[in-house]
Amino acid sequence: MIEVGGKVYRNLPEQVEENANNIAQILAIISAMGNVMRYKGSVPTYADLPTEDNAVGDVYNVIATGVNYAWDGEGWDELGSVVDLSGYVEKISVAPEYDDTLTYALGALVFYEGTLYECTTAVTAAEAFDPAKWTATSLDATIESIKSSLSNYVDLSSAQTITGVKTFASE
Repeated sequence: MIEVGGKVYRNLPEQVEENANNIAQILAIISAMGNVMRYKGSVPTYADLPTEDNAVGDVYNVIATGVNYAWDGEGWDELGSVVDLSGYVEKISVAPEYDDTLTYALGALVFYEGTLYECTTAVTAAEAFDPAKWTATSLDATIESIKSSLSNYVDLSSAQTITGVKTFASE
């Protein structure tokens, strides 16, 4: 005889009984590991979180704030909050998607199928994306290239103080 999950099994062959014992041990280990969080739904505000019949691990999303809360047995514990990513560069502000109705100058940046490319051969007539005219790049590589080209004019490795007067005249 063996008992698993509240059910009693009798007259099991020895191997089945041994496997059931192993399963019972595994279930006991899982149970001893603690509570698993269970998503229960969304509520409009924090005040709408249920105050009764909660089980440890119940999780609700509060719509007003976008924050998830888990019941810890005594109260609602904030799991995290909304992260404002508005200060980060958006893909479109780095470069537009490739448009086969446009032309592109040497050095132009575009996204094509999720990859950032730099134009290495000018696209002088509207055409489908031609990988022979573009080189995959990254934002970091592009920034380094710009810094490198600017270093011919200004030392970007440290703060600079410039004094004096310089007169410029056109030729």
